Amino acid sequence: MTLLNELKREFNTAIIMITHDLAWSRVFAIRSW
Repeated sequence: MTLLNELKREFNTAIIMITHDLAWSRVFAIRSW
């Protein structure tokens, strides 16, 4: 159970980081125009 919770936490963190990077790259692309 603890291992599953750790995996869920890491998975959520990875998704948040990926979406954050995508959002920032999109903002950077819009500003570069």
